[in-house]
Parts: sequence; structure tokens; C-alpha cells
Amino acid sequence: MITVIAKTNVNDANYDRYSSLIGQLVVASQAEQGNVSYEHYENASIPNSFVIIEQWKDRQALNAHIEADHFKVYWQEVTQLCINEPTIQMFEDSDEISYE
Repeated sequence: MITVIAKTNVNDANYDRYSSLIGQLVVASQAEQGNVSYEHYENASIPNSFVIIEQWKDRQALNAHIEADHFKVYWQEVTQLCINEPTIQMFEDSDEISYE
């Protein structure tokens, strides 16, 4: 499994457009083959700061997501709405730690 954590900050003036874009992205991404989980959160203590936590069955599923039209539309537009470039971290199964 692959886990991706993407963080972004948007300008106040772009909040409504971002909310619309992310809502569409989440619904479409959750329906993709190979998606395990796709969640979006707003940071309660930092205004207009957001995080997406997504899990994919494998690299092939993640690559298909990146090539999907809904992701391309989101990415093209979100980069124009952000205060700074989104940060993205990716973890593969081998990076997971078990506490058992």
C-alpha cells in the first residue's frame, strides 16, 4: 500500500473555489479502482490550511490517479489558488511501523 500526505494553504479569496475543487476531487478519487482511502481535512488552528491523506493499493493505482482527468483539473487549478506550492510526502508499505 502507498500512503500520500499532501498539504496546502490557500488564499482567503480562493477558499470557495478550493472547496469546490477539493470536493469534486475527493468524490472522484474515492471511486477510483485501487483507492483504499481518500480523506481531506482542514486544519482547525491554521486558517486556510488543508491536508489530504490518501492510500492506494499499489504504485499502479497511484499512477492511474495522477493521470486521471479529475486530478489533472484539480492540480492545474489548485497551484494557482495556493499561497505556496503544496507539499507532498509518500510512504510505501516498507516505511510503515508496527507497534504490536
